[in-house]
Amino acid sequence: MKRLPTTERGRKSLQKILEASKKVFAEKGFHKTKIYDIAIGAGVAYGLVYSYFNGKKDILIELVKMINHDLRKHLAVRTSGLKDRISIEQEGFKAFFEWFRENKFAYKILREAEIVDEEIYKWHYKKIAEGYSRRLESAMKKGEIRKMDPELLSYTLMGIADFVGKRYILWGDSELDETKLSQLLSALSAMLKP
Repeated sequence: MKRLPTTERGRKSLQKILEASKKVFAEKGFHKTKIYDIAIGAGVAYGLVYSYFNGKKDILIELVKMINHDLRKHLAVRTSGLKDRISIEQEGFKAFFEWFRENKFAYKILREAEIVDEEIYKWHYKKIAEGYSRRLESAMKKGEIRKMDPELLSYTLMGIADFVGKRYILWGDSELDETKLSQLLSALSAMLKP
C-alpha cells in the first residue's frame, strides 16, 4: 500500500475500496478486474484508488493481509478460554469453517494470490503456521497431544481444514452438516491423542 489515510473520510474511502476489491476479484478474477471496476464498485473516483495503491497487485496483497489478520483473530477469539489442545483444535475447526462460510470470497482471493504473487500466498500460510506450531509444540510438551514435528502437524491440520472447507463451503454442491462435522472432529481427536 502506498499510504495510509490520515482522516476518517480517507479511512472510509479506503475501506470502500477494499470491500469493492474483494467482491470484484472474487467475481471476475484478478486478471479480468480493472481498477475502474473497483472504483465504480466502491463509489469513489478512479484516481483515489491510485492514491492508496500502486495497482491491482498492491490491492490483492492488502486483501491477503486482511484475510490473514481477520481469520487469525476470529480463531483466537473462538478458542480463548479453552484449556486442552484437542478441544481447542475442535473449536478451531468449527470456527474456521464458520469464518469461511461467511467470507467465501477469501478462498477465491487466496487462489488468485497463489497465481499472481506466490510470495504473499506463502506468507499467508507461513504466518498462520508460525503461531500454530508454537501452540502445538506447547501442547505436546504438556502431553495433551501426540509428539511429532509441530510444523508438520500445523500444515497437516491446515491442509485438512482447507480442503474440507473447499469441498463443503466453496464448491457449494453439498453441505458440511452436523454429522459430517462430528465425524471430522472425532477423527481429529483420534489423530491427536497421545
